[in-house]
Amino acid sequence: MEKPVRIYILGSGAMGGLYGGFLSQNPANRVTLICRRLQTAQAINRAGLSLITPQGELTFSNLRAVTGPEEGERADLLIVLVKAYDTFEAIKAAAGLVTAGTAVVSLQNGLGHQELLGQIVGHDRVISGVSTFGAIAEGPGRVILRGYGETVIGESDGSVSDRVLGMAQLFRQSSLGGKVTTDITAAVWGKLAVNAGINALAAILRSPNGVIMEHPETAAIMEEAVREVVAVGFKAGVNLENDDVLESVAEVCRNTSQNICSTLQDILRGRPTEIDTINGAVVKLGLELGVPTPVNRLLARLVMVQERLHRPKDGPGKGGLGVDL
Repeated sequence: MEKPVRIYILGSGAMGGLYGGFLSQNPANRVTLICRRLQTAQAINRAGLSLITPQGELTFSNLRAVTGPEEGERADLLIVLVKAYDTFEAIKAAAGLVTAGTAVVSLQNGLGHQELLGQIVGHDRVISGVSTFGAIAEGPGRVILRGYGETVIGESDGSVSDRVLGMAQLFRQSSLGGKVTTDITAAVWGKLAVNAGINALAAILRSPNGVIMEHPETAAIMEEAVREVVAVGFKAGVNLENDDVLESVAEVCRNTSQNICSTLQDILRGRPTEIDTINGAVVKLGLELGVPTPVNRLLARLVMVQERLHRPKDGPGKGGLGVDL
């Protein structure tokens, strides 16, 4: 009899719900969503998790939702899909799930998550990953799938280990497109370029992603922001080809033309954004490496103003990375 795979997902929002739902389709997987809100956990446990896809609505009941793990619980796989600013507290609360055999995978946007997770659970247990799925949380236990994609994972040293091969197979079996790369750093930076080029602009414009490409002015700003990402990455030892990355970002923009990006979703809901780990991270690293990043700095500043306008009692003067934006 096949041994059950104990999968815990930190985060029950759009992406956490999407991954939890798809992974729970396999009866060999025991999936637990760790929710921040009791209301969300109760809704999922009562009626299952609903995923609205272009083909129709799916309901997943073969999973459970909790607000925290119980003493003695252990994970084979811990997938981190909380917002960047919640990572530290979330992984601290879930650290008891991690043993020598646990793989911890971050599929979050931006930079810095792998290092932070490693400080808490051990760097040898952390695997980097990138997800290109698109989703929106409609309410507690309800997720709208806005775009199919794939899940790319890899060891930080470029090796192809048994654990990443097994994990990729697990994702493929669950319709999550598992793929192994020997250069996960480049993949993470490629996703960073997409987020840095699209998210802040779409949030500032208050528009779906496709509007950026409809106007030469905003398309040019997007290109300038992406070129800065490539320049900072190159100085940091990450070799990205300008033309390839620019075309990739433009393609994502076209393919997700009707999508509301996560940064705009956060602003419209009055929540903090992840701008610190996207455009803000480019600015911070650019300062350290002596690479100018004026476009990313401006975009980050404008998003921070949008945050303040929707959260008037909150007025952070600095990003969470400790750099003046």
